[in-house]
Order: sequence, then structure tokens, then C-alpha cells
Amino acid sequence: MASGNAGNSIAAWKAGCARAPRQLFYVSGHCPSEHWQPQLQAAQQAGERVLVLTERGAHPSLPASLPASLAPDCLTVEWAPQEWLRRELADPQYTRVSVWLRRCHAQRLPADPRLVCHPMEAAVSLIHAADDLHAHAQALAACTFGQYGDLGQSVRAVRRAHIDERVFSRFTERLLAECESLLAAHVSEPRWDSGQYEFLERARKVGLDEGSTLLVDAPHGLLFTEVDPRTRIASQTRPAPLLCLLRVRSADPQTLAATAQVCEQRLAARAVHEDLCVGDC
Repeated sequence: MASGNAGNSIAAWKAGCARAPRQLFYVSGHCPSEHWQPQLQAAQQAGERVLVLTERGAHPSLPASLPASLAPDCLTVEWAPQEWLRRELADPQYTRVSVWLRRCHAQRLPADPRLVCHPMEAAVSLIHAADDLHAHAQALAACTFGQYGDLGQSVRAVRRAHIDERVFSRFTERLLAECESLLAAHVSEPRWDSGQYEFLERARKVGLDEGSTLLVDAPHGLLFTEVDPRTRIASQTRPAPLLCLLRVRSADPQTLAATAQVCEQRLAARAVHEDLCVGDC
């Protein structure tokens, strides 16, 4: 993998290629490899030469290396600002450009018929007073913590739960019981990359500093309650076993959904840093 002056590495790699790269992959730092490596393998099996730009930076969330069988036909650059993507889009040699970005970022890219976007969404859950609280608690605990088990990250994890304030305390108690039961079944340490551990350490400190209450503090995940939607802990987008509970005033399911939608739109508009930082970023 290339690092350091990656711009020069790309130019040198292209200059030394007998065949110019035909596909470009741009991968956000919060996108697990399971979502893009199969497409990379398929492209290379079809004889395509691929350039992969990954937003890894100082807190990697992607593998340290690609499979050895892919190395001869693929250059992967560790740190790639989105300006690099726009620059590479200007190169007509690419027949296909695949990007994995948050939807709000992907929408800012220039229109291009070669561009295929795989938007990464921030998953949320809505719990109203009339809902089956026990069923919701089981499902939310399993979705947030259960699927991780001893394995790696997944973009399907729920980040935030918007809960009707009338059942906030009751639901929180049931959810906590489900999470504790689920996490007790994990007897080994999760097999994550170092970036995931570092992220959770930062998230723990940031959440506590911002006044959120930490209910679950385990190797396999964090659960914060009484989270203010204006905080950084509520705004995180990286796939991680980190769940934030937000109290919502609502008279009916429609009001709850509308309030949560406004909250999510504001969070998306903030376009916060992909990885939580302690202090000013």
C-alpha cells in the first residue's frame, strides 16, 4: 500500500503500468472492507486494473493490506482527501468510478455517467409509546451489539434511537437488560482493527465529557443514554457498536417520525468529521 506522498505514488504507478487503470474505487474511512473488496476482486477477475483511494488517515478502519493475489493489479493509497477523487474523475481513462461515501458527501460530487455511488446511511430506530417495547429492545440490542460478536465492523448497526419520552425510562431498562444478556455471551475479545478500538476510546471520552450517561461500557460496545442531539457523540457516522438514545416528545407515531427526521437532517447537514476527535478537530 502507498502512503506518504501518495499523489506521487499514484503518478509513478500509472507511469509504470503496461495497462492504464480502468476502474477507480474511492472508499470512505467508515466503510468496512466487506462492502467493497468483493467488487474489487470481481473487477480484477475480469481483467481490470484498479486504483483504490481509501480515507484511512491516522485511525484506520480498513485492512492493513489487500490479498496478495490482488497486489500486482491494484494500487491502494491509505489517505485520500475527496479532492483527489474529483481530480481523478477528470481522467477519461476510467470506464467506471465506484465510491463509498456518506450520502450527503456523495451528493456533492459532479455529475458523471461513469460514477456509481454506494451511499452509507446512518441507521436509526424509532420507538413510540404504543410499540412493543420488549420486541424493540431485543431487536435493537441484537442489531447494535449482537451482529458484531467476535468479528469486525458492519454498516448495518443502528447509531441512534429516537424514543418517545413517555416510555423512555421503561424502554431504557429493557434495552439495558437485553444488551447485558447479549454481551455476557461474548466470551472472547472482538477481532477488530486498531482503529475501531481507538474510535471507541475516543467516543467514550467525548460522550462523557458532553454529559451523556454511559450505560454499557464493554469491549464489544458502548451504550449512551440522555444524549443531546447537538453533541458530537450523536453525530458520529462510523460503523461501530455504539448506540445513542435520544428522548423525543411526541403525541403519536407520525409526530415521532417527523421530529426524528428533522433531527437526522440537522445531523447530516453538520457534516462532522468521520472519526470522533477529543478536543477540537
